[in-house]
Amino acid sequence: MRHSRSDERAMLAIAGIMVISIGIIMLIEHFKPVEQKEQPASAPELTEDEIAANLHSFDPNTVDSTTLLSFGLRPHQIKTFLNYRRKGARFYTPESIERIYTWDDETIERLLPFVIINKSHQAPPRAQRTYPSRKQYDAERNDAYEHRQTHRSEHSDSTYHYAQSNKFTSPTMVDINTADSALLTRIPGIGAVTARSIIRLRNKLGGFHSTGQLKQIDYLRDNPELLSWLTASAIELKTIDINHATFNTLRQHPYITYDQARGITEVRRTHGSFRDLQALKGLGIFSDEELQRLTPYISFVP
Repeated sequence: MRHSRSDERAMLAIAGIMVISIGIIMLIEHFKPVEQKEQPASAPELTEDEIAANLHSFDPNTVDSTTLLSFGLRPHQIKTFLNYRRKGARFYTPESIERIYTWDDETIERLLPFVIINKSHQAPPRAQRTYPSRKQYDAERNDAYEHRQTHRSEHSDSTYHYAQSNKFTSPTMVDINTADSALLTRIPGIGAVTARSIIRLRNKLGGFHSTGQLKQIDYLRDNPELLSWLTASAIELKTIDINHATFNTLRQHPYITYDQARGITEVRRTHGSFRDLQALKGLGIFSDEELQRLTPYISFVP
């Protein structure tokens, strides 16, 4: 069937219109802006050096989320902390931050030296006693449960058998300068958290010269009878050089506060090195008692 010339022109015109329409549609789709899915806000990734530079003294009763973020905490850790505080929780001692279950040991160890409790948030006289953290309470409660179960198995005629405790049954002296967690937890009344606290303090100090130093740990201060199981062997204590240690190194020592570390570095910058202990005492920022406990851990290298 032959088409007339007019029919052919009409068909070509229709085909041309179709091609143009398809081209326009493709151009519209090509330049149509792509819908962006909203991305949840994420915490900036900070390096260890940036986190160390951001660390400064803070009161957990008033610190805000922005500050905690700059300290390297993750959003879920901050959320848990703020919810805990919003429910009425108060922090009366630096060690109270151990109650935050999403803060791991590394986080607590990094922040603990910078915790300062403002006087307005300190406990009234009747509440001055510091209680073990939630983790510590659970650990020591487990010790008590284990003791009860062992006692029952030894004095019961029941056919049930309970797991025997690995706790010492007779007085045994444990050296706090060499003992690991497994050995420390064999002492009746000492659980895993207290054992870790002893080892953490030992590492920060550079060794113990006396068991009395353990009274810095709340639980052992409140239960001094546990010290009768412990001894401190004579070792070479690790010292820090007052004249060359950085601010962060000074501040992280358990016997040097934030303000004392700042005072040392400021005077060192403006007046030069310290000659001896008397020169350090001349700053007026250490009491005699503080200097006495600090002396075994410091040196003065010109």
